[in-house]
Amino acid sequence: MTSFLASPLRRVALAGLVAVALVAASVLALAPASAPATAQDATFSEGEREAIGTIVREYLLENPEVMLDVFAELERRQAAEQEARQRSAVAERGDDIFRAPHDVVIGNPEGDVTLVEFFDYNCGPCRRAMSDVMAMIEKDPNLRVVLKDFPILGAPSLEAAQIGVAAAAQMTPEQALRFHMDLLSTRGQVDGARARQVAEELGLDLARIQQELNGPRVADVITTNLDLANAVGITGTPGWVVGDGVLVGAIGEARLTEAVANARDCGAVSC
Repeated sequence: MTSFLASPLRRVALAGLVAVALVAASVLALAPASAPATAQDATFSEGEREAIGTIVREYLLENPEVMLDVFAELERRQAAEQEARQRSAVAERGDDIFRAPHDVVIGNPEGDVTLVEFFDYNCGPCRRAMSDVMAMIEKDPNLRVVLKDFPILGAPSLEAAQIGVAAAAQMTPEQALRFHMDLLSTRGQVDGARARQVAEELGLDLARIQQELNGPRVADVITTNLDLANAVGITGTPGWVVGDGVLVGAIGEARLTEAVANARDCGAVSC
């Protein structure tokens, strides 16, 4: 080994530099490929690399909390990148998300803020979230809520969604809300038979519903909803879009109300 690592002072200084480089390299290695390289730019001989590896290992064993900082920073960056991708997707697909002509709209159709819900009729959290949405509509006369069928919980959910989309063509806003609430309030599994039963109870034309099912529109609507959810990063139900961002899960009336208020104040899910 040459004098490069021979001096104790240099070894101490190098340990600190390598630790810093390791943190940067660990984060950058898991960051996008476009991120600038740092530690990889250095050129060392084989012996020097072995010595640096030993120093790094010893440093991490003595200071394992460094890796906690690395992973915390990584999670922060990943969350920021995901939010940026979601904002971009919401902006790009805004018309399909907020203003699709086939969507069921409840609340104030001319409201100044739109809350979009991606839901599945067999989703337990969606059933709990229904009361949150209804409470928000009651308290906020300027809230517009868009309901998007997102059947991801199996064939029964898909059957119910198909009936719902087919029936929407002839339902009034009041009937659409009743259909939605009755299915989400159903005890047990919701499927096509249950959806038809509710449609019949509402006095809808079942023959017309069947005609809609045989046409392309129902499949196009559900396929579009699945594509939109994928585009904005919604993988479960309920999923929400409001302002420029996305929220996931039965997060409660307070959090949804806050997001709506932010969208009203600054056009973003968080101001």
